[in-house]
Amino acid sequence: ADAARAEAMSWRTAVADRKAVLAARRREIAEARRAEASATERVAEAAAQEHARAQAKDAAHAALSAFASLESAGTAGRSATESRSLLKVVEGQMKAANVAASLVGGAHRAVVPALKQRPEARKRFDEAALSACNGCLVEHEQQCAAALAEAERSHAAAREALRVQRSAV
Repeated sequence: ADAARAEAMSWRTAVADRKAVLAARRREIAEARRAEASATERVAEAAAQEHARAQAKDAAHAALSAFASLESAGTAGRSATESRSLLKVVEGQMKAANVAASLVGGAHRAVVPALKQRPEARKRFDEAALSACNGCLVEHEQQCAAALAEAERSHAAAREALRVQRSAV
């Protein structure tokens, strides 16, 4: 009888030990799932950030192209709709690049009227304002490209962290 009790007690202890191990494993799995969900969320955020940075870079590039087109020929020979569209793109990026803070005095206000003129009709002040604005837009495009590159690296790192997390589960 004592031997049977001792054996039963031994089995109870073994069962309790296994229950404790199983409970610990369940907690580990739950924690791993939470970590995976968090990593998945970081990947989604990084992808959204990368997408936003890509759009900003594309917009900066489009504005620079529109600026170059208007700078070389003005609005002459273009439809009013096309001219307004190009000027709107340039003006939007001028705001995004904070050109007003970078240019001296009212030079930023001279950019749009100068872009509307034919190149031969522009004054020296107009040319200077256009040149300075072009420099601001180029710098803004470079900043957007750098931000995109950083977002791409961040997205790649988040994807790698998720891959590692999934392999741990």
